[in-house]
Amino acid sequence: MILEVRYKDEMRVGRLADDPSNGLIYFEYDKKWLETGWELSPFHLPLAAGTAVQAHHDLSFQGLHGLFWDSLPDAWGRAVLESRLRTHGLELERLSPLLQLSYLERVRKQLIFDIF
Repeated sequence: MILEVRYKDEMRVGRLADDPSNGLIYFEYDKKWLETGWELSPFHLPLAAGTAVQAHHDLSFQGLHGLFWDSLPDAWGRAVLESRLRTHGLELERLSPLLQLSYLERVRKQLIFDIF
């Protein structure tokens, strides 16, 4: 699965993609975002010359970089999301982290995640 990551629905930041063969999730900055000079996470997602694909190897955040993991709902938000998913016959635990991000609503979000 590939998710497009956008800032305030205005500018494409990059893409997240998972690799089912190794369980890793990769992030790639958009070329135009690189021109802004704005690093999402200076230590973990530094800007690179050209478009660099970066894998996050720490599975403590479900394979996501901390910045993206922090966009997932907190305990109350998870309860609401679980309830909504159950009405459609889905279980949150069975959804990949990228699919979970794609279910987030666009209300007051700085980063938007859409299936690419």
